[in-house]
Amino acid sequence: GTGTLTISAGTIDNTTSGSITNAGNNAITLGGSFTFGGTQDLNLGTGAITNAGSRTITLNGTARTLTLGGTMTNGVAGVQTTTVNGAGNTLVLGGYALSNSATSRIDFITGSGNVTITGVVANGGTATASGLTYTGTGTLTLSGNNTYDGLTKLNSATGTLTLSGNNSTATGGVTLTTGILNINNANALGTGTLTISAGTIDNTTSG
Repeated sequence: GTGTLTISAGTIDNTTSGSITNAGNNAITLGGSFTFGGTQDLNLGTGAITNAGSRTITLNGTARTLTLGGTMTNGVAGVQTTTVNGAGNTLVLGGYALSNSATSRIDFITGSGNVTITGVVANGGTATASGLTYTGTGTLTLSGNNTYDGLTKLNSATGTLTLSGNNSTATGGVTLTTGILNINNANALGTGTLTISAGTIDNTTSG
């Protein structure tokens, strides 16, 4: 169908013999925390994602991927924390709007699972200085050409942050307090200050 997919609790899964992509590209509302069964990879399409809370998404299976290919918008009137658990499994988001108002938000991604954001991470709404902090133990990969202007921060001794997009218009800077920071694009750091307090920096591209 073409209506909104609302997930408030429970488990979603793909129990076929192969990966499935939702052709309807339905809008998605995340009304609560939920579990992905992880029998096979599942792509829910590119519908916009409304998320008015701090949710925990548990990824089961082995080396499985759940894709929400639209842009997720922080609908919380405050800081949003997205927890993704399931070591070795990956949640893919198509983008992330860090606010939905004029107030800049510093949002958090954490948990034991991996998260990849393939599209733009933006300030969101009419905000001008939203930021993003990673405190998880997996890998957060930002692949898009991000435009948010607040701080990007890695604060996890066993976590990895990979910046692989052209972030030349981002002005907020990057701070590494611990963990591994992969700088995988010539413009990955934007135009702000790079602050290294501890941890490891690397370039893990093939070039």
